[in-house]
Amino acid sequence: MGEFSADLILRLERDLDSAHASASRLDLATYRQLVRDLPVPTRAQREAFPFYVAEAHSWYKRMRAIGRGQPFLFFLDPAAGLDRVLRSDGSWATVRREEQGFHHSALPTQTHHDRFGHLAFASGHATRAGSLENGSARIETGFDATVIDEGGALARLPEDVEAGAVRLTALIHPGANQPVEWEEFATEQSVQGIWPAESGGEAAFRRIQARCRETLADPSKVVSGDVSLDSYQDRGMDEVFADLVEPERRRQRRLIVGAIERLLALLGRPCTD
Repeated sequence: MGEFSADLILRLERDLDSAHASASRLDLATYRQLVRDLPVPTRAQREAFPFYVAEAHSWYKRMRAIGRGQPFLFFLDPAAGLDRVLRSDGSWATVRREEQGFHHSALPTQTHHDRFGHLAFASGHATRAGSLENGSARIETGFDATVIDEGGALARLPEDVEAGAVRLTALIHPGANQPVEWEEFATEQSVQGIWPAESGGEAAFRRIQARCRETLADPSKVVSGDVSLDSYQDRGMDEVFADLVEPERRRQRRLIVGAIERLLALLGRPCTD
């Protein structure tokens, strides 16, 4: 792998932006053909994927924990879990990732396929990560809503697929459970509709605010949770806050699973389990 430097990042960004700008859009029939041989993600894979997405990037550094959230797109990708390599002629190839990549979300290919099948996601707030190898850009993750078509060209997903995006907030990541985020909750004006009704509505939001104010005023009140980055089940710094926001985190995970299942139905590959 090449050295991960500021110059490399600039080159990767330039190459990726150029490739994305020139990408054509697939129609739904062509996309269906492209993914026709990919296995349908199992129930276990569909339900595990939201936990992977939750910690794939530091969403709490890029998005608000309160509000409508930002769009996330879920799709099947023949290159899911593989590195993408930009060839000198402008075409793309894929390479299996035998070991953990530079970015923590770049799992070994077999691990990704075992856990999540060929599920992939795209968010404008994801971090692009990669390296240079033998002069070629090798992309690990965060490559936007694109796939490599059968001719090796980069292609945007069909509009019908992009229409299935769902909105998530920074709360999906356990890093939203920390003092800097509690300050946002503590100072936000509580108004009607500020918190999803499915997650307890305004009454739940007021309880969350009260807890944030309590822990900010007296840090000794924090009930320590697991802050390890090694588990998808992390809950952040305060167990009480974690319990209060868990209904909303569950709601967002359900949104992801629902988006995946609607995608499969759109592709004529509905879930059977």
